[in-house]
Amino acid sequence: MENSPYVFVEHKDICYQTRLKGVSFANKWLKIREDGQIIVLGSNPECNGYAWDGCSPKFFFFDVYFGTPDGIADRETRKPLTYYASLIHDVLYQFRDCYREQVSREIIDQIFLDELRQQSFRLSGLYFWVVRIFGWIYWQDIMRKYPWTKYIFLLIFLTLLWLLFFLFTSAVQGLSAWISSLF
Repeated sequence: MENSPYVFVEHKDICYQTRLKGVSFANKWLKIREDGQIIVLGSNPECNGYAWDGCSPKFFFFDVYFGTPDGIADRETRKPLTYYASLIHDVLYQFRDCYREQVSREIIDQIFLDELRQQSFRLSGLYFWVVRIFGWIYWQDIMRKYPWTKYIFLLIFLTLLWLLFFLFTSAVQGLSAWISSLF
């Protein structure tokens, strides 16, 4: 996975019970059963595990990843709290064209929220709303249809990062001034 955009690779099959009732689908990476169970086929012998980028967006620059944090490690699994939610969400988005008529983006995003809450991820609401607001970009294949748009989204991301840095430094300066005034 040298210079790969993927952060995680799962080599085991992951089973998860969802709200996808009455949907049936299977390929070499994913099975969806009529009872709502999905199975991500990480152990597929034809492939070397199922790989994904965790919570999007992410990009790497000089061997360092930048982008959406995946959360702290769970005490039991030692995996980030968003690990399974992002796995399920990514695989369902990846093969959406195969069941788009049966499964809406809203349902897949709700499954993402369900798993974030199951993991007691404190930013689950924020991550859900970011997916709801920006998920259409992936759902409609905007970046594949118009490759230049990735630069616009990168610019927006860097602007937001700069804004957060500016707010943080302003807060630190204000706190420093307040502490100075005490003495």
